[in-house]
Amino acid sequence: MYTPTFNQFVKPALLVLTLALSGCGGSKFYASDPPAPAVTRVAGGQLQIAGPQGYCIDKSATRDNVRQAFVVLARCDALGGGGQRPASPALLTVAVSGLDPDGESLPPAPMMAAFAESSQGRAMFSADGDPASIEILDTRVSGDVFLMRARDRKAQTEALSPEHWRALFGVKGHLVSARVNAFSKRPISTDAGFETLNALASRIKADNAVSKMETISSDDGATAAVKVSRPGIFARIFR
Repeated sequence: MYTPTFNQFVKPALLVLTLALSGCGGSKFYASDPPAPAVTRVAGGQLQIAGPQGYCIDKSATRDNVRQAFVVLARCDALGGGGQRPASPALLTVAVSGLDPDGESLPPAPMMAAFAESSQGRAMFSADGDPASIEILDTRVSGDVFLMRARDRKAQTEALSPEHWRALFGVKGHLVSARVNAFSKRPISTDAGFETLNALASRIKADNAVSKMETISSDDGATAAVKVSRPGIFARIFR
């Protein structure tokens, strides 16, 4: 299954949004433009996606079908909307992919931390598939959500910093990857990045009435680690 990638849709969107989002110039939006929506539904209407306060949906960069979706969220005021500006402006993205029909599920969040640090994990999380391209700076677990801060030199653009924050969790049988991307000219602190990421993940889970994701259960750590290392579940959302 083909899944839209971060580089495919975010980079073209930045050609339009760079000045407005980074605060380095005027916005291209006019009073006659319709306001950007704060909420969208994806995956055949199964999931509702919305960001923290001050973020709206960039419809021009968002892609969706029944089996996969890629949503871009930016400052509402930069997209022609109103509302309060986020305290630490960033570019947010949410990728959604269905899990395997044979019941494969996202591994427990603590297990994901070990996978992220591995060579295979870094290759999967990197923009170009090269584990040497990405440095995992921090990993955290919040309930059933895995969070990490990373620096990927191949994901850097003129507008975006190579540093980003990512959360992985399950929602209604879908794998969700939420990401916070810092701007090169407006960096944000580590704590601000995690706070924004937590707010994004919490909003998605709350909107979809999710309390606990399905996880792989195993008493054998070695066996579980092998299950985590299977690339299929991650390949569907990162490739």
